[in-house]
Parts: sequence; structure tokens; C-alpha cells
Amino acid sequence: MPCYLSSSFIFIVFSLFTTVSADSDEGKDEREECNGYRDMERIKSCGSDGYAVRYGLANCERFSRAVEQGTFDAVGREWVKCTTECLIDKLFKIEAVPFLRSNLRKGVGCEIKSVKDSPSLSCSSLEDQAFGSHVPCYLECNFCEICRSQKWGLMSTYRIRDFLNLNSISQVYDIISECGLFHCFM
Repeated sequence: MPCYLSSSFIFIVFSLFTTVSADSDEGKDEREECNGYRDMERIKSCGSDGYAVRYGLANCERFSRAVEQGTFDAVGREWVKCTTECLIDKLFKIEAVPFLRSNLRKGVGCEIKSVKDSPSLSCSSLEDQAFGSHVPCYLECNFCEICRSQKWGLMSTYRIRDFLNLNSISQVYDIISECGLFHCFM
């Protein structure tokens, strides 16, 4: 990427997301549409710093509250619903997870334990693979169509820290590459 494009990209990302909401999770409650992240944490316990709790569940609940509070219009609400369903669906298609989930539903806890500790599904691997589904889900749910009209809803719902890791920065770049810089962010 040319230097001017690289520095412009970094400037735009950080200037846009400095308006993102503070790290407040006030009014925490368990939202049914987010149960997939709770199930994943039960299947593959990575704790409060793992993807399912720290990122997936936190964002799912925040976006659900934003929808409830009227932050998004009908098109934005449909995008949130579609994206939530897509991300959870893809989360359970990650390596070895379908086996784990079927056993969780059957109540076969002892079999889960033996696979849960498998190095083939480390917490790091789970997080990398889960983050890998974000851009495809956003695009499948028409993010390029809603990013401009729902920009303030999106920016007020995400937390600043959601964008302070390489996975997220890479995703923003991928979205800009797919949707166009001026289409979404200007």
C-alpha cells in the first residue's frame, strides 16, 4: 500500500473511531439472541478475555441494546439481526465446534471435556477463526449498503477498544477495500 494511502487510512480509522462510545456496559442483561456466545463459552471456556465473552457477547449485547433503544432504523436493525445470526452461525462452524455443540445439547459433558482441551481448538485459534468471519458476515448482510446511513449508530455502539487490535484494524481495511472509502466513511 503506498505510503500516502497507508497514512490516510490510519488517520481516517482513528479519527472516525475516536467518536465511538465509551467502554460502558451499563444495564448488562442476558439477551436471547446472544446465547450462541454463552454456549461457545460453555463449550470452549476461554474466560473473560476470550473471544466469546470479551468480544462476541459484549458486542452482541451492545448492538441488541442499541436496536432496542432506536439507535438504528429498520434497515440498520435488519443488518444487526443478520450479522448477529451470521457471526454465531459461523462461530459454530469453526473446526471441531459442531461436534462439541451437538454433545453440549445432548448433555454429554464428559466428551466435551476431552475435546475442549484439544490443542486443535485453542482459544487463540478460536479467536482468529471467529474474527475471520466478521468481514464475510458484514458483507453478506449488506454492510456496504448500510454503512453510510447507519454510520452514527455503528460508531455510537462500538467501543474504542474494539478497534485497538490488529484483527479489527485489518477488518476495517478489508471493509473499506470492499465498500470503498468514500462510500462508507465520508
